[in-house]
Amino acid sequence: TLLTFINSKDDERNIAEGKLDYLFDDILHVKLGIFMKFYNLVTGLLSHKPLQVLLFRSKKMRNLIKKINETNPQDISICHMIRASEYQVLIKADRKLIELTDSLSLNFARKTQNYGDKTLANFVYKFIYSIEAKRLKEAEIECLETNDKVVLVSDVDRDFILAERKEDDPLNNKLTTIPLGIPDEFFSAPLEDYDPHTIVFVGKMDYEPNEKAVIHFVKYILPLVKLIIPNVRFKIVGAVPSDRVKKLSQNDPSITVTGRVDSIIDHVSNAALSVALMQSGAGMQTKILESLALGVPVVTNKLGLEGIDLVPNVDLMVAADDNEAAKVISDLISNRTHRQKLSIEGQKAVFNKYSSSKIFTDYIS
Repeated sequence: TLLTFINSKDDERNIAEGKLDYLFDDILHVKLGIFMKFYNLVTGLLSHKPLQVLLFRSKKMRNLIKKINETNPQDISICHMIRASEYQVLIKADRKLIELTDSLSLNFARKTQNYGDKTLANFVYKFIYSIEAKRLKEAEIECLETNDKVVLVSDVDRDFILAERKEDDPLNNKLTTIPLGIPDEFFSAPLEDYDPHTIVFVGKMDYEPNEKAVIHFVKYILPLVKLIIPNVRFKIVGAVPSDRVKKLSQNDPSITVTGRVDSIIDHVSNAALSVALMQSGAGMQTKILESLALGVPVVTNKLGLEGIDLVPNVDLMVAADDNEAAKVISDLISNRTHRQKLSIEGQKAVFNKYSSSKIFTDYIS
């Protein structure tokens, strides 16, 4: 049984057309619009709960859970993200697992560091994000008390959540790190001849860290690359591009914003390289593993590499700053032999450590 929120006509169409029927016997959904989210925020201002949780409060969802509890108790309930954690408490199941993926408290704590300038707007943002980070941390700890298992994809996120807890607290053992798995089909995709002038970025483009990463790349790094390779092109592959991201392609014909695509494989596998030069965020960057699995070399930075057990400058390239990133990118595009070696090493390393077939058995054990 899938119990989910939807917020677009595409979601409704996918369910109606049965595109998820191969995974689920029953799909129950609740549409949560902008008005209801705004109402939730206003009515929850005095609550101690994180805004990320308050946004998704729904009487309809609670009623669906009540119906499931009365008619079809579950063997196991797998809840996705802290935003749905309040509903996990309501579900009757023999075993409960919550997949946090990333620590949102770490993500918001890092956001506060981006507002160092002493302006009124920055002060307000920093104040809001610091409160949200604290509330999220409390909510993540609460998940340890209400679930049998809590899953993160990165040890960095795990260490952040447990930093202030006693090491011998038995609840800590419930928090498990299981890295993201890459579907085996990525590794079987043919290593096509690539377009030597195309750089790609992959990610959901209404997610702030992805938006910030591509805007920073276009503003500070791409111009440096173009000084060496004038005809280089940059392709941003990912659903729901924000207006700021769309504007990038309007201002520069060498930049393409694809929006949602049917297959990441088709849009990434023939690129010269993939960039993941993150400026914010937390957790594990799937975009890095997906690109490497397709045999496309990756240029990232320390933040992008966080939580990924690969060897810097052997399995993928890690740049210290914008100037080094531009140099590494230019060298990879110009040096076909180096690119090919990195392509082979990166794909092999990801298959050995992050293919889904190797990781999945750890998930519900």
